[in-house]
Amino acid sequence: MHMSIDENKLKQAIMYRVKSDEIFSDLFKNTTDYTNSLAVHLALKYFKGVSCHNGSESYSFEANGKKYLIRSRILKDNSALTLSVIRKIDEFDVLVVIIFNKDYSTKEAFTITNEEAKKLCNGHKNAHENGYKLSVGKRFREIAKPITHIGDLVNN
Repeated sequence: MHMSIDENKLKQAIMYRVKSDEIFSDLFKNTTDYTNSLAVHLALKYFKGVSCHNGSESYSFEANGKKYLIRSRILKDNSALTLSVIRKIDEFDVLVVIIFNKDYSTKEAFTITNEEAKKLCNGHKNAHENGYKLSVGKRFREIAKPITHIGDLVNN
């Protein structure tokens, strides 16, 4: 299901750093994960992808013949940058990670291949969460490729 997003409301929310649930729930109907919804929207525009989110957790969209999975986090005081669990690690080609500042501006963004993601997980499945966990730390940053100007998409 492709989400229809009012571009002007998205720009307004980001540019004026408004984080109220009312504005974001209007932007991203049918979700409570506003951070990841914003990340998916930005990545779709950046990679010129086609949304294929059908309720499965295997990947978020397709572009250039590849399946992309999106993970995002808001940078908070003293918080670890551990991404949400990846349940189907064999079903995507590229992992896109977008880190937002508290005001939802884009701090940094990266891509890593599926093979690199598997290496970072060391093949260890988190039994409690039934999936694989990745942290955006030193080892991740050494492997990942930075994405530049993805945050500029909300200003166009």
